[in-house]
Order: sequence, then C-alpha cells, then structure tokens
Amino acid sequence: MFFSFLALTNLVKGVPLKKAIIFDLDGTLVDTVQDLMTAGNAFFQEMGFVSMLRTGQHEGVVIRGGRAMIRYGLEASQREVTEEILDYYYPKLLNHYEECLVDTSYVYPEVEDVLLKLKNLGWELGVCTNKPAYLAKELLKRLNLENYFASLVGSDTFAYRKPDPRALIDTIKLLNADVRNSVLIGDSKTDRDTASAAGVPIIMVQFGHGALNHNLHSLKPEAIINSFSEIPDLAKSLIN
Repeated sequence: MFFSFLALTNLVKGVPLKKAIIFDLDGTLVDTVQDLMTAGNAFFQEMGFVSMLRTGQHEGVVIRGGRAMIRYGLEASQREVTEEILDYYYPKLLNHYEECLVDTSYVYPEVEDVLLKLKNLGWELGVCTNKPAYLAKELLKRLNLENYFASLVGSDTFAYRKPDPRALIDTIKLLNADVRNSVLIGDSKTDRDTASAAGVPIIMVQFGHGALNHNLHSLKPEAIINSFSEIPDLAKSLIN
C-alpha cells in the first residue's frame, strides 16, 4: 500500500486516519450513455464515418469510453486504427461531448440522499473516474453533485488511470484517509480490477453501465447492490 507522508505521520502519532468511500462516475453516480452516444455520432458525422451508434445496439461500445467509440467508427469504416490515430481524434470527440454533456444525463435514484447521509456518518467521499478530470468536474457541477466530494481523480490527473491501482490509492490519499478503511463503489470490470489491485473492497451497482458487458457476479465483488440506499450499511460492514 502507498500512504502520504502526512498519513504515515498520523499513524506513528496514533492519530486515526479517516475512512473513505470512492465512487466511479459514469454508470455509478450518473447515467451518461445517451449523451456519450450523441457525442460519438456527431463526431462520426464530422469525420465522414459510414456507421452510426444506435440505441439498443451499441451501448456496450459507448460505455467503454471515447477511444472505444472512435475505434468502432474507424473499424466499421474500414480505416486504419493505431494508438496515434486514436489520440489524434480523441480531443475532437471530447469537443462534441462538451456540447451535450448533460442534455440527457441524469443522477441515479437516491444518490444525493445517500451521499449526504454518508457525509453525516463521517465518511470522506471522492471520485475516481476515467473521464478527463475537467469534464468530470463540470458534469458533477452541473448535476449539483460537486460539493459532496473532497477529491476527484480523472484519466488525466496523473500519468496513470484505472485499472492502475495508484489512481484509486491516490484518490484516497488526497482525502488523508486510510486505504485499509476505504471502499470503492463501481460498475465495471475496470473498477473491479482496480479495487483488487489496490486491496480495497468494492461494492458494484447492478443498475449501472457495466452490467451491459459483464455478469457482475462473475467478477466476484464483495457486494452487488440494486439500490444506493444499501451502501451505508454495506460499507460499514466491509471495513469492520
């Protein structure tokens, strides 16, 4: 495990470190599929790709992120795909996404009530996402969730991102919290792999994006929930 200098100092002094719950963003706190798909299709039209992303057919592509959508469009149009090409196109797709960031995206039921309850119970809250940090922050702000979180780590915050465990560990460290007293809430295999590598238990949401691509039970998380209201009791049990 990695700890900040302040955290290590507090351990030596016997000062109890804080407990933390870290949330994934897309598919965990907010349903963003349709706005992401809209951005992808606007990008496809700009680039002259022959294919389009369709509701009820391509959500599994969309939830894997911007580069996955670009790859799909390139391959469907029988164009060359390299990491350099994906990197070149990615900012162009993000420009389209900024224009429709919250056109249809919505906060899942019970999220705000549960976040407030967790804060009142003494939990430190953070977000660890593979969305660029500036877009994640803007999304949270426009959906009135920003003030619940004291740390936010995006795909471009550090030189690494999920499933690299350092992304999660650093989100916890920014809260001056104890990795051993922390829980991740997520929806995808990427979240599961990140939590496992960091040694942090994970609660996975059945209603999120990840269930479109994976049987969550096969990922063997510590818990799977159908409602956000289950989080406070489950999180407490997982760190005790």
